[in-house]
Amino acid sequence: MFGLAMPILAGEHAAGAVVHAGHDGWYAWFVLFAPLVAAVIVACVPAIRKRGGLSAALSILAIGSGLVVTLTKFLIPMMADHGLVHEAILEWVRIPMGGERVLSMGIGVRIDALSALMML
Repeated sequence: MFGLAMPILAGEHAAGAVVHAGHDGWYAWFVLFAPLVAAVIVACVPAIRKRGGLSAALSILAIGSGLVVTLTKFLIPMMADHGLVHEAILEWVRIPMGGERVLSMGIGVRIDALSALMML
């Protein structure tokens, strides 16, 4: 519907690589949102914003932790097992449509070799 592809939750990928669903997706969310959370904290807390060194350290810590997670959870395992794909879908909206029909919308992340390199 609306030209969007249905997400693969688990099973075999089209190329034959195993697609993992589960807690691995939370690492990808962490890498995505850690710098944003650090920026919001720096912007909203005047005590941190006034101290340039502390705000810089917080920002660099968020970016560095994202780099470490990317290397340890995605890039290095993908180098060992070519074609490995990590995917996690979080159910965002669930609307009963009558009977047993349910409209379910999700938001998710999919990490393959190219996206792992781009996360660096």
